[in-house]
Amino acid sequence: TIWNTVIEAHAKSKVKDAAENASRILHEMTEYHKKGNDHIRPDKVSISLMLIAMARGPKFGNKDVAKQAVTILDRMEAMYMEGNELMKPDALTYTQAINCIAKSGAPDSGIIAIDLLLRMKDLHKRGREDLKP
Repeated sequence: TIWNTVIEAHAKSKVKDAAENASRILHEMTEYHKKGNDHIRPDKVSISLMLIAMARGPKFGNKDVAKQAVTILDRMEAMYMEGNELMKPDALTYTQAINCIAKSGAPDSGIIAIDLLLRMKDLHKRGREDLKP
């Protein structure tokens, strides 16, 4: 969608506030959808682009970014489990979250990344073919 293209532009941007700008666009999409605009709806592409923006931002050493990436995946999984097929995270989404975590420079980023990898492996064992690590 054009909205995802705008998020992608922010994700590829080198400006300091790129991740915040991408987040703002994602929030706008969510609000438009809540108001009944079914053609404007965030999906896993929107979220993946947001994770790319977060990974590229000047966040090195900011452990909050690592936690935010996990929270984003948790929300996606919850929305998918509630029936929102557009939010079904796949291996690429998990990889982008792990990349975001790695680039955060958080002291426990390795542990967080391994936890996500183990989650992927577990979900794959339970039938989620799209999460093959």
